[in-house]
Amino acid sequence: MLRLILLAAAALALLPASAAARWSPPATLTAHLPAPGDAAAQVAVSPAGRTLVAWTRGAGVVLSAGDRRGRFSAPRTVARRGGSPRVAIAADGSALIAWTRGARIWVATRSPGGRIGRARAISAPARRGVDGPFLAMAPGGDAVIAWTASGRIGVTWAAIRSASGGVGAPQRLGAGRVDSFAGSPASIGAAGDAAVAFLAPAGSQTVLAVARRRAGTTGFDAPTRVGAPPATEPGIAAGADGNLTAAWIEGFGFESDFDGPLQIAAAAAGAAFGAPATTSARRAFLPRVVSLGAGASTIAWQDRIRGTRPALLNGPLSAVARRADGTLGSEQVLDANVRARRPRLGPLASSRALAVWTTAPSGSRRLVWRAAVAGPDGRFVRAPAPAGHAPAFTLGQELATAGHYAALVWQDGRRLRAAVGRL
Repeated sequence: MLRLILLAAAALALLPASAAARWSPPATLTAHLPAPGDAAAQVAVSPAGRTLVAWTRGAGVVLSAGDRRGRFSAPRTVARRGGSPRVAIAADGSALIAWTRGARIWVATRSPGGRIGRARAISAPARRGVDGPFLAMAPGGDAVIAWTASGRIGVTWAAIRSASGGVGAPQRLGAGRVDSFAGSPASIGAAGDAAVAFLAPAGSQTVLAVARRRAGTTGFDAPTRVGAPPATEPGIAAGADGNLTAAWIEGFGFESDFDGPLQIAAAAAGAAFGAPATTSARRAFLPRVVSLGAGASTIAWQDRIRGTRPALLNGPLSAVARRADGTLGSEQVLDANVRARRPRLGPLASSRALAVWTTAPSGSRRLVWRAAVAGPDGRFVRAPAPAGHAPAFTLGQELATAGHYAALVWQDGRRLRAAVGRL
Protein backbone atom coordinates (compact mmCIF):
# COMPACT_ATOMS: atom_id res chain seq x y z
CA MET A 1 0.00 0.00 0.00
CA LEU A 2 2.73 2.46 1.01
CA ARG A 3 4.66 1.72 -2.17
CA LEU A 4 1.62 2.50 -4.33
CA ILE A 5 0.94 5.73 -2.48
CA LEU A 6 4.56 6.79 -3.04
CA LEU A 7 4.18 5.88 -6.71
CA ALA A 8 1.13 8.14 -6.85
CA ALA A 9 3.12 11.06 -5.51
CA ALA A 10 5.88 10.36 -8.01
CA ALA A 11 3.44 10.13 -10.93
CA LEU A 12 1.85 13.44 -10.04
CA ALA A 13 5.22 15.06 -9.55
CA LEU A 14 6.04 14.20 -13.17
CA LEU A 15 3.10 16.29 -14.34
CA PRO A 16 4.37 19.87 -14.79
CA ALA A 17 2.20 22.71 -13.54
CA SER A 18 -0.23 24.30 -15.98
CA ALA A 19 -0.75 28.01 -16.51
CA ALA A 20 -2.17 30.15 -13.72
CA ALA A 21 -5.63 28.97 -12.69
CA ARG A 22 -7.83 29.29 -9.65
CA TRP A 23 -10.92 27.87 -7.94
CA SER A 24 -13.39 29.72 -5.75
CA PRO A 25 -13.61 28.75 -2.09
CA PRO A 26 -16.17 25.95 -1.67
CA ALA A 27 -19.69 27.34 -1.21
CA THR A 28 -22.32 25.56 0.87
CA LEU A 29 -25.58 25.35 -1.09
CA THR A 30 -27.47 23.61 1.68
CA ALA A 31 -26.45 22.18 5.03
CA HIS A 32 -29.56 20.06 5.59
CA LEU A 33 -29.65 17.14 3.16
CA PRO A 34 -31.88 14.36 4.48
CA ALA A 35 -29.05 11.83 4.23
CA PRO A 36 -25.79 11.43 2.32
CA GLY A 37 -26.43 10.43 -1.28
CA ASP A 38 -30.02 11.65 -1.50
CA ALA A 39 -29.57 14.95 -3.34
CA ALA A 40 -28.78 13.63 -6.86
CA ALA A 41 -27.08 16.98 -7.57
CA GLN A 42 -26.13 18.01 -11.11
CA VAL A 43 -24.17 21.04 -12.30
CA ALA A 44 -23.79 23.07 -15.49
CA VAL A 45 -21.56 26.02 -16.40
CA SER A 46 -21.55 28.45 -19.34
CA PRO A 47 -18.47 29.73 -21.18
CA ALA A 48 -18.85 32.97 -19.22
CA GLY A 49 -18.79 31.16 -15.86
CA ARG A 50 -22.52 31.23 -15.09
CA THR A 51 -23.33 28.16 -13.04
CA LEU A 52 -26.51 26.25 -12.25
CA VAL A 53 -26.87 23.43 -9.73
CA ALA A 54 -30.03 21.30 -9.57
CA TRP A 55 -30.84 18.73 -6.90
CA THR A 56 -33.73 17.05 -5.16
CA ARG A 57 -35.10 18.45 -1.93
CA GLY A 58 -37.88 16.47 -0.32
CA ALA A 59 -40.10 15.28 -3.18
CA GLY A 60 -39.19 18.11 -5.55
CA VAL A 61 -36.43 19.69 -7.63
CA VAL A 62 -34.62 22.90 -6.71
CA LEU A 63 -32.12 25.11 -8.53
CA SER A 64 -29.35 27.46 -7.42
CA ALA A 65 -27.59 29.93 -9.72
CA GLY A 66 -23.95 30.92 -9.30
CA ASP A 67 -21.55 33.41 -10.80
CA ARG A 68 -17.98 33.00 -11.97
CA ARG A 69 -16.70 33.86 -8.49
CA GLY A 70 -18.51 30.92 -6.95
CA ARG A 71 -21.28 32.90 -5.22
CA PHE A 72 -24.62 31.06 -5.31
CA SER A 73 -28.23 32.11 -4.82
CA ALA A 74 -30.67 30.59 -2.38
CA PRO A 75 -32.33 27.42 -3.74
CA ARG A 76 -35.44 27.98 -5.85
CA THR A 77 -38.13 25.38 -6.44
CA VAL A 78 -38.43 24.23 -10.07
CA ALA A 79 -40.85 21.34 -9.51
CA ARG A 80 -42.71 20.42 -6.33
CA ARG A 81 -42.58 16.78 -7.37
CA GLY A 82 -39.77 15.15 -9.29
CA GLY A 83 -36.41 13.40 -9.17
CA SER A 84 -33.18 12.68 -11.07
CA PRO A 85 -32.73 16.28 -12.27
CA ARG A 86 -30.37 17.28 -15.06
CA VAL A 87 -29.41 20.82 -16.05
CA ALA A 88 -27.57 22.42 -18.99
CA ILE A 89 -26.76 26.03 -19.78
CA ALA A 90 -25.96 27.83 -23.06
CA ALA A 91 -23.48 30.63 -23.73
CA ASP A 92 -26.17 33.31 -23.35
CA GLY A 93 -27.22 32.00 -19.91
CA SER A 94 -30.43 30.34 -21.06
CA ALA A 95 -30.84 26.86 -19.58
CA LEU A 96 -32.80 23.64 -19.76
CA ILE A 97 -33.79 21.56 -16.74
CA ALA A 98 -35.06 17.98 -17.11
CA TRP A 99 -36.32 15.53 -14.47
CA THR A 100 -38.57 12.53 -13.92
CA ARG A 101 -42.07 12.51 -12.47
CA GLY A 102 -44.82 9.95 -12.75
CA ALA A 103 -42.70 7.69 -15.02
CA ARG A 104 -42.36 10.56 -17.52
CA ILE A 105 -39.65 13.02 -18.53
CA TRP A 106 -40.41 16.67 -17.79
CA VAL A 107 -38.55 19.78 -18.93
CA ALA A 108 -38.56 23.49 -18.19
CA THR A 109 -36.54 26.34 -19.63
CA ARG A 110 -34.80 29.14 -17.78
CA SER A 111 -34.24 32.50 -19.44
CA PRO A 112 -30.88 34.31 -19.23
CA GLY A 113 -32.51 36.61 -16.69
CA GLY A 114 -33.56 33.71 -14.45
CA ARG A 115 -37.25 33.29 -15.35
CA ILE A 116 -38.31 29.64 -15.27
CA GLY A 117 -40.92 28.67 -17.84
CA ARG A 118 -43.82 26.32 -17.42
CA ALA A 119 -42.86 22.67 -17.06
CA ARG A 120 -44.17 20.15 -19.57
CA ALA A 121 -43.90 16.41 -20.10
CA ILE A 122 -42.12 15.33 -23.28
CA SER A 123 -42.62 11.56 -22.93
CA ALA A 124 -45.55 9.21 -22.52
CA PRO A 125 -45.83 7.38 -19.18
CA ALA A 126 -43.65 4.25 -19.04
CA ARG A 127 -45.20 1.20 -17.40
CA ARG A 128 -42.13 0.37 -15.36
CA GLY A 129 -40.65 3.83 -14.94
CA VAL A 130 -37.87 5.66 -16.73
CA ASP A 131 -34.08 5.72 -16.43
CA GLY A 132 -32.56 9.13 -16.97
CA PRO A 133 -32.90 11.77 -18.20
CA PHE A 134 -29.47 12.46 -19.69
CA LEU A 135 -28.87 15.94 -21.04
CA ALA A 136 -26.22 17.68 -23.14
CA MET A 137 -26.26 21.21 -24.58
CA ALA A 138 -24.14 23.03 -27.15
CA PRO A 139 -22.99 26.62 -26.46
CA GLY A 140 -25.55 27.92 -28.97
CA GLY A 141 -28.46 26.37 -27.03
CA ASP A 142 -29.22 23.22 -29.06
CA ALA A 143 -29.60 20.25 -26.72
CA VAL A 144 -30.23 16.52 -26.70
CA ILE A 145 -32.26 14.70 -24.02
CA ALA A 146 -32.11 10.90 -23.75
CA TRP A 147 -33.86 8.38 -21.50
CA THR A 148 -34.93 4.75 -21.30
CA ALA A 149 -38.48 3.55 -20.78
CA SER A 150 -37.79 0.64 -18.44
CA GLY A 151 -39.00 -2.88 -19.07
CA ARG A 152 -37.68 -6.40 -19.46
CA ILE A 153 -35.37 -5.06 -22.17
CA GLY A 154 -36.19 -1.34 -22.21
CA VAL A 155 -36.49 1.16 -25.05
CA THR A 156 -34.24 4.19 -25.44
CA TRP A 157 -35.70 7.51 -26.59
CA ALA A 158 -34.27 10.93 -27.37
CA ALA A 159 -35.49 14.42 -28.19
CA ILE A 160 -33.73 17.44 -29.66
CA ARG A 161 -34.17 20.90 -28.22
CA SER A 162 -33.60 23.66 -30.76
CA ALA A 163 -32.35 26.96 -29.40
CA SER A 164 -34.93 28.72 -31.54
CA GLY A 165 -37.85 26.28 -31.49
CA GLY A 166 -38.15 24.38 -28.22
CA VAL A 167 -38.13 20.63 -27.60
CA GLY A 168 -39.19 18.47 -30.53
CA ALA A 169 -41.16 15.24 -30.48
CA PRO A 170 -39.34 12.30 -28.89
CA GLN A 171 -37.87 9.70 -31.21
CA ARG A 172 -37.63 5.98 -30.46
CA LEU A 173 -33.99 5.02 -30.95
CA GLY A 174 -34.38 1.30 -30.34
CA ALA A 175 -34.50 -1.54 -27.86
CA GLY A 176 -31.89 -1.20 -25.15
CA ARG A 177 -31.01 1.06 -22.27
CA VAL A 178 -28.90 4.05 -21.45
CA ASP A 179 -26.34 2.86 -18.89
CA SER A 180 -26.77 4.90 -15.71
CA PHE A 181 -23.08 4.35 -14.88
CA ALA A 182 -21.92 5.71 -18.21
CA GLY A 183 -19.92 8.92 -18.08
CA SER A 184 -21.49 10.73 -21.02
CA PRO A 185 -24.17 8.73 -22.87
CA ALA A 186 -25.43 11.84 -24.69
CA SER A 187 -23.36 14.52 -26.39
CA ILE A 188 -23.84 17.44 -28.80
CA GLY A 189 -21.17 19.40 -30.63
CA ALA A 190 -21.01 23.14 -31.17
CA ALA A 191 -22.33 22.79 -34.74
CA GLY A 192 -25.34 20.72 -33.62
CA ASP A 193 -24.14 17.18 -34.36
CA ALA A 194 -25.52 14.98 -31.57
CA ALA A 195 -25.21 11.35 -30.52
CA VAL A 196 -26.68 8.99 -27.93
CA ALA A 197 -24.84 5.84 -26.84
CA PHE A 198 -26.86 2.99 -25.34
CA LEU A 199 -26.68 -0.76 -24.78
CA ALA A 200 -28.72 -2.80 -27.24
CA PRO A 201 -29.59 -6.47 -26.65
CA ALA A 202 -27.38 -8.99 -28.46
CA GLY A 203 -28.59 -12.44 -27.46
CA SER A 204 -27.87 -12.84 -23.77
CA GLN A 205 -25.41 -9.93 -23.87
CA THR A 206 -25.42 -6.24 -24.82
CA VAL A 207 -23.60 -4.34 -27.55
CA LEU A 208 -22.87 -0.63 -27.94
CA ALA A 209 -25.37 1.18 -30.16
CA VAL A 210 -24.89 4.81 -31.27
CA ALA A 211 -27.69 6.93 -32.72
CA ARG A 212 -26.48 10.05 -34.53
CA ARG A 213 -28.27 13.27 -35.35
CA ARG A 214 -26.51 15.27 -38.03
CA ALA A 215 -26.46 19.06 -37.72
CA GLY A 216 -29.39 20.69 -39.47
CA THR A 217 -31.57 17.57 -39.52
CA THR A 218 -34.72 17.04 -37.45
CA GLY A 219 -34.14 13.50 -36.20
CA PHE A 220 -31.69 10.72 -35.46
CA ASP A 221 -30.38 8.23 -37.98
CA ALA A 222 -30.97 4.54 -37.30
CA PRO A 223 -28.58 3.42 -34.57
CA THR A 224 -25.31 1.76 -35.55
CA ARG A 225 -23.86 -1.12 -33.56
CA VAL A 226 -20.22 -0.52 -32.71
CA GLY A 227 -17.80 -3.26 -31.76
CA ALA A 228 -18.83 -6.67 -30.47
CA PRO A 229 -20.63 -7.78 -27.30
CA PRO A 230 -20.35 -7.75 -24.38
CA ALA A 231 -20.34 -4.01 -23.72
CA THR A 232 -21.09 -1.79 -20.74
CA GLU A 233 -20.55 1.79 -19.46
CA PRO A 234 -20.42 3.53 -22.86
CA GLY A 235 -19.52 7.18 -23.28
CA ILE A 236 -19.77 9.33 -26.40
CA ALA A 237 -18.26 12.69 -27.38
CA ALA A 238 -19.38 14.78 -30.37
CA GLY A 239 -16.85 17.28 -31.64
CA ALA A 240 -17.48 20.67 -33.18
CA ASP A 241 -16.29 19.18 -36.49
CA GLY A 242 -18.92 16.41 -36.45
CA ASN A 243 -16.50 13.69 -35.38
CA LEU A 244 -17.67 11.14 -32.79
CA THR A 245 -15.56 9.20 -30.28
CA ALA A 246 -17.01 6.34 -28.25
CA ALA A 247 -15.41 4.55 -25.30
CA TRP A 248 -16.81 1.55 -23.47
CA ILE A 249 -15.87 -1.45 -21.36
CA GLU A 250 -15.82 -4.95 -22.77
CA GLY A 251 -17.80 -6.47 -19.92
CA PHE A 252 -21.18 -7.64 -18.73
CA GLY A 253 -22.44 -4.75 -16.64
CA PHE A 254 -21.94 -2.96 -13.36
CA GLU A 255 -23.86 -5.39 -11.20
CA SER A 256 -21.87 -8.48 -12.17
CA ASP A 257 -18.54 -7.89 -13.87
CA PHE A 258 -18.07 -4.17 -14.24
CA ASP A 259 -14.47 -4.10 -15.37
CA GLY A 260 -12.70 -5.35 -18.47
CA PRO A 261 -10.72 -4.18 -21.50
CA LEU A 262 -11.28 -0.57 -22.53
CA GLN A 263 -12.47 -0.15 -26.14
CA ILE A 264 -12.32 3.06 -28.23
CA ALA A 265 -13.83 3.73 -31.65
CA ALA A 266 -14.36 6.90 -33.69
CA ALA A 267 -16.31 8.11 -36.71
CA ALA A 268 -15.52 11.10 -38.88
CA ALA A 269 -18.34 13.49 -39.80
CA GLY A 270 -20.80 11.60 -42.00
CA ALA A 271 -18.72 8.38 -41.89
CA ALA A 272 -19.12 5.01 -40.20
CA PHE A 273 -17.26 4.01 -37.04
CA GLY A 274 -13.87 2.46 -37.56
CA ALA A 275 -12.66 -0.73 -35.95
CA PRO A 276 -12.29 -0.43 -32.16
CA ALA A 277 -8.87 0.02 -30.61
CA THR A 278 -8.07 -1.71 -27.33
CA THR A 279 -5.90 -0.13 -24.65
CA SER A 280 -3.61 -2.07 -22.34
CA ALA A 281 -6.15 -1.71 -19.51
CA ARG A 282 -7.64 -5.09 -18.63
CA ARG A 283 -9.68 -4.15 -15.57
CA ALA A 284 -10.95 -0.70 -16.52
CA PHE A 285 -14.21 0.96 -15.53
CA LEU A 286 -15.90 4.37 -15.41
CA PRO A 287 -14.42 5.68 -18.72
CA ARG A 288 -14.88 9.32 -19.71
CA VAL A 289 -14.32 10.67 -23.22
CA VAL A 290 -13.90 14.26 -24.51
CA SER A 291 -13.41 15.61 -28.03
CA LEU A 292 -10.37 17.83 -28.55
CA GLY A 293 -11.42 18.88 -32.05
CA ALA A 294 -9.92 18.08 -35.47
CA GLY A 295 -10.72 14.39 -34.96
CA ALA A 296 -8.69 14.05 -31.75
CA SER A 297 -10.00 13.07 -28.32
CA THR A 298 -8.86 12.03 -24.87
CA ILE A 299 -10.19 9.28 -22.62
CA ALA A 300 -9.71 8.89 -18.86
CA TRP A 301 -10.65 5.86 -16.80
CA GLN A 302 -10.07 3.99 -13.58
CA ASP A 303 -8.25 0.67 -13.34
CA ARG A 304 -8.89 -2.00 -10.76
CA ILE A 305 -6.03 -3.17 -8.59
CA ARG A 306 -5.69 -6.92 -8.97
CA GLY A 307 -7.29 -8.78 -6.08
CA THR A 308 -9.55 -5.98 -4.82
CA ARG A 309 -13.20 -6.65 -4.08
CA PRO A 310 -15.65 -5.77 -6.90
CA ALA A 311 -17.46 -3.39 -4.53
CA LEU A 312 -14.31 -1.32 -3.97
CA LEU A 313 -14.52 1.56 -6.44
CA ASN A 314 -10.90 2.65 -6.42
CA GLY A 315 -7.61 2.06 -8.15
CA PRO A 316 -5.08 3.90 -10.34
CA LEU A 317 -6.32 6.48 -12.86
CA SER A 318 -5.10 6.56 -16.45
CA ALA A 319 -5.66 8.48 -19.68
CA VAL A 320 -4.90 8.07 -23.37
CA ALA A 321 -5.19 10.36 -26.37
CA ARG A 322 -6.71 9.29 -29.67
CA ARG A 323 -4.98 11.15 -32.47
CA ALA A 324 -6.69 12.53 -35.56
CA ASP A 325 -5.16 9.73 -37.65
CA GLY A 326 -6.89 7.13 -35.48
CA THR A 327 -3.86 5.91 -33.55
CA LEU A 328 -3.62 5.94 -29.77
CA GLY A 329 -0.90 7.82 -27.94
CA SER A 330 1.04 6.34 -25.07
CA GLU A 331 -1.06 5.77 -21.97
CA GLN A 332 -0.49 8.16 -19.09
CA VAL A 333 -0.89 7.53 -15.37
CA LEU A 334 -2.81 10.40 -13.78
CA ASP A 335 -2.69 8.96 -10.27
CA ALA A 336 -1.24 5.60 -9.16
CA ASN A 337 -2.75 5.81 -5.68
CA VAL A 338 -4.99 2.85 -4.83
CA ARG A 339 -7.28 5.36 -3.11
CA ALA A 340 -7.66 7.53 -6.20
CA ARG A 341 -11.26 7.47 -7.37
CA ARG A 342 -13.62 8.17 -10.24
CA PRO A 343 -12.09 10.70 -12.63
CA ARG A 344 -14.42 13.29 -14.15
CA LEU A 345 -13.54 14.73 -17.53
CA GLY A 346 -14.82 17.75 -19.43
CA PRO A 347 -13.86 19.88 -22.48
CA LEU A 348 -12.34 23.35 -22.17
CA ALA A 349 -11.63 26.11 -24.69
CA SER A 350 -8.55 25.95 -26.91
CA SER A 351 -8.95 22.19 -27.54
CA ARG A 352 -8.20 21.27 -23.94
CA ALA A 353 -9.74 18.90 -21.39
CA LEU A 354 -9.97 18.98 -17.59
CA ALA A 355 -9.79 15.91 -15.35
CA VAL A 356 -10.80 16.11 -11.68
CA TRP A 357 -10.67 13.28 -9.17
CA THR A 358 -10.20 12.48 -5.48
CA THR A 359 -7.13 10.90 -3.89
CA ALA A 360 -5.35 10.50 -0.56
CA PRO A 361 -1.99 12.21 0.04
CA SER A 362 0.82 10.10 1.41
CA GLY A 363 0.37 9.54 5.14
CA SER A 364 -3.20 10.89 5.22
CA ARG A 365 -6.53 9.14 5.58
CA ARG A 366 -8.47 12.10 4.21
CA LEU A 367 -9.27 12.49 0.54
CA VAL A 368 -8.41 15.67 -1.36
CA TRP A 369 -9.13 16.97 -4.86
CA ARG A 370 -6.66 16.65 -7.71
CA ALA A 371 -6.90 18.06 -11.24
CA ALA A 372 -5.00 17.97 -14.51
CA VAL A 373 -5.46 19.71 -17.89
CA ALA A 374 -4.75 18.16 -21.28
CA GLY A 375 -3.72 20.20 -24.30
CA PRO A 376 -4.64 19.49 -27.94
CA ASP A 377 -2.21 16.55 -27.93
CA GLY A 378 -4.15 14.89 -25.10
CA ARG A 379 -1.25 14.91 -22.63
CA PHE A 380 -2.19 16.01 -19.12
CA VAL A 381 -0.29 18.40 -16.86
CA ARG A 382 -1.00 19.09 -13.21
CA ALA A 383 -3.53 21.88 -12.56
CA PRO A 384 -4.93 23.58 -9.45
CA ALA A 385 -7.81 21.75 -7.83
CA PRO A 386 -10.61 22.83 -5.47
CA ALA A 387 -9.42 23.48 -1.94
CA GLY A 388 -10.30 21.45 1.12
CA HIS A 389 -10.95 17.78 1.70
CA ALA A 390 -13.11 15.66 -0.58
CA PRO A 391 -15.81 13.29 0.70
CA ALA A 392 -15.52 9.53 0.40
CA PHE A 393 -18.95 9.27 -1.23
CA THR A 394 -17.77 9.40 -4.84
CA LEU A 395 -21.15 8.95 -6.56
CA GLY A 396 -22.28 12.36 -5.31
CA GLN A 397 -19.68 14.40 -7.21
CA GLU A 398 -20.26 15.94 -10.65
CA LEU A 399 -18.17 18.16 -12.95
CA ALA A 400 -19.23 20.57 -15.70
CA THR A 401 -16.96 22.56 -18.05
CA ALA A 402 -17.33 25.21 -20.75
CA GLY A 403 -14.93 27.75 -22.22
CA HIS A 404 -12.28 28.43 -19.59
CA TYR A 405 -14.58 27.60 -16.67
CA ALA A 406 -15.36 24.49 -14.62
CA ALA A 407 -17.89 23.87 -11.87
CA LEU A 408 -17.85 21.04 -9.36
CA VAL A 409 -20.65 19.99 -7.01
CA TRP A 410 -20.35 17.38 -4.29
CA GLN A 411 -22.01 16.05 -1.17
CA ASP A 412 -20.02 16.48 2.03
CA GLY A 413 -21.97 14.57 4.64
CA ARG A 414 -25.33 16.33 4.74
CA ARG A 415 -23.99 19.47 3.10
CA LEU A 416 -24.11 20.17 -0.62
CA ARG A 417 -21.07 22.15 -1.75
CA ALA A 418 -19.88 23.68 -5.02
CA ALA A 419 -16.85 25.49 -6.42
CA VAL A 420 -16.17 27.32 -9.69
CA GLY A 421 -12.76 27.35 -11.36
CA ARG A 422 -11.16 29.29 -14.18
CA LEU A 423 -8.53 27.28 -16.07
